[in-house]
Amino acid sequence: MMGGDISLESRPGEGSTFMFEVPFGRAEAEAEVGAEAHGGGEIKAGAPQACYDFTGRRILLAEDIDINREIVVAMLEPVGLEIECAANGLEAVQMFSDAPGRYDMIFMDLQMPQMDGITATRRIRELGAGVPIVAMTANVFQEDIDACLAAGMDDHLGKPLDFGQILAKLQAFLG
Repeated sequence: MMGGDISLESRPGEGSTFMFEVPFGRAEAEAEVGAEAHGGGEIKAGAPQACYDFTGRRILLAEDIDINREIVVAMLEPVGLEIECAANGLEAVQMFSDAPGRYDMIFMDLQMPQMDGITATRRIRELGAGVPIVAMTANVFQEDIDACLAAGMDDHLGKPLDFGQILAKLQAFLG
């Protein structure tokens, strides 16, 4: 469905190798965002790293799936962000309450064990926090977006994540 390919090789007694390839188009998204940041025009795919510098800014990433955390961290490393991760909403609330001024922004998954992202956001808001909170979720229907906003989130990103959209949210909230 994503235009990729999956295959496997298996030899009895030796093992199996599973392979997959998914074209994400990251370079095109980066070039498009970079062009927007420079007012249009031609730009190389890797240029947004130079356009977006969030060095010294720290975000909290609340995401229960290990590979999703790794992907987001890898995507955002080039822009200089410090990223701390929580594996569930309860952990995110605890990390935030332990150091309320530590984070400049929170990316919050919605469906996590122990405490979901909506509840975690409400708890963080109950602490009086004005930190920007952006949902990162596969729940992309209008009622899902409305629920995020009603819980106190500032914005919404749909999964699968688009690098250009992530950069746009960071720019909007962190400048």
